[in-house]
Amino acid sequence: MSLRAVIGPALWEVLFGVIVLLNHKDFSSRRDETHRGARMLGGAAVILGQILLVFGSNADQFPKHVLILFKAVLSLCAAGLLIGITENRKKTWFAWFLLLFYTLSVLPVNFTVMRMTRKCSKYQERELGSDNLSPSERNAIANLQNPRR
Repeated sequence: MSLRAVIGPALWEVLFGVIVLLNHKDFSSRRDETHRGARMLGGAAVILGQILLVFGSNADQFPKHVLILFKAVLSLCAAGLLIGITENRKKTWFAWFLLLFYTLSVLPVNFTVMRMTRKCSKYQERELGSDNLSPSERNAIANLQNPRR
């Protein structure tokens, strides 16, 4: 699988992270005076996007379970920030909709990661088929499948 399959989700992660980092005051609740939660979410989203880009070119070493878990945790954190923003009526609607969209984007991003790793494993299985075996290996497999008594 090529890098093209992961470019969309990776760019979405990086774009979301940069927007949150630049506008961290709009993405924080009244209780979070230092805007720490928004800055951590934005930084983690940028890191996730970079990881997707790096491992997207090398799909056979793609840590899919770690990335899916990382994206799920980030979506839960975004949902928490969304609840905090809802308490404060002075925040912009843009921040509210962006956090809602990011929370709901967990499904397409994780589906893309799973699809990419699944296609890579099918490709590897095809390459490890009987076409690449030597004659002695084919004979050994044939003897294992049809043992002589």
